Amino acid sequence: ARVQSQLALKRAQDQVKRLNAGLARRNDLIKATFGRYLSDEVVDQILEAPGGARLGGDKRTVTILMSDLRGFSALSERLPPEQVVRIINNYLATMTEVIKKHKGTIDEFIGDAILAIFGAPVGREDDAKRATACAVEMQLAMHSVNEYNRKNDLPEIEMGIALHTGEVIVGNIGSEQRAKYGVVGTAVNLTSRIETYTIGGQILISDPTYKAAGAGVIVGGQMAVKAKGLKEPMIAHDLRGVGEPFNLHLQTRSAELFPLKEEIAIDYFVIDGKAVGDEAFLASFVSLSLKSAAVKSAVDVPPLTNLKLHVRSANGQWIPGDLYGKVLEAEPPAGATFVVHFTSSPPEVETFVKTTLQALQESGVP
Repeated sequence: ARVQSQLALKRAQDQVKRLNAGLARRNDLIKATFGRYLSDEVVDQILEAPGGARLGGDKRTVTILMSDLRGFSALSERLPPEQVVRIINNYLATMTEVIKKHKGTIDEFIGDAILAIFGAPVGREDDAKRATACAVEMQLAMHSVNEYNRKNDLPEIEMGIALHTGEVIVGNIGSEQRAKYGVVGTAVNLTSRIETYTIGGQILISDPTYKAAGAGVIVGGQMAVKAKGLKEPMIAHDLRGVGEPFNLHLQTRSAELFPLKEEIAIDYFVIDGKAVGDEAFLASFVSLSLKSAAVKSAVDVPPLTNLKLHVRSANGQWIPGDLYGKVLEAEPPAGATFVVHFTSSPPEVETFVKTTLQALQESGVP
């Protein structure tokens, strides 16, 4: 009887080992599969916590990060689909590694936009500080993204990032058939609104994020951001770097404009939201750089306005393609009405700008 009992116990132990090995393989497969879409912490919560996959959520304060490529929609319209996919996949892969490094949870990819949260499912005291460091490192990582693009004869791209800290509902959202770990609340909409004010290479952070991040956060100027549902505009700060223990700093943006010997004729249309206005305004470039221009116009356009522009060459012909830009909060040089930063340039316009600047340099303009 003792022998039979020992044999039965041995068979039971072997069965438990096989079941555990099978469970471990199953969990590894789940992590490998869903780890492409969710952070490790979310996957672990679903696998380990009782009711981890149950629908529902809780209210908490998080820091939300939203990024978007400037002018990518216009860029994707003029490139073959396979090139668009190569650009976006390389970009998203690079940004995913940076976000995971700083323990952020990627909520979703929306085309070329990224929505990530810091503070869920696991909250930490330095969520806002890590989010600011993550945003700076994401902008610095754009150098490697564009190096890849240059090596593969792909156009360079620029990204804008916004951060906002506020109270949201986080948890499993959806139905019993399809659900996702996500975030809902006014703070998400405010982050999206702040992001629309950014230009390429810029990070704007809300005042709550600036205060929550604490010492060591380096900002430049600030601006007022208007958003639906708010009686007063929000204050957004231009994030330039983060000190100890991260020591990450953005390069100074060059705003040098070279005066033109002859003005370049343009027309522009004002963009309201995603709708392009019908009225064309005649104007001209009076100063130029690779990424911006000083515009002389009969109409003064408010800062942060988005524009679609057409450029006329020296022989009077319109250069093919739509040039997109955002009016900067910058003092225009003498003879100009406002300064516009180029957010998306068609190859023909980009070549024209480079050729014009090269001719200026050869003629002795500093």
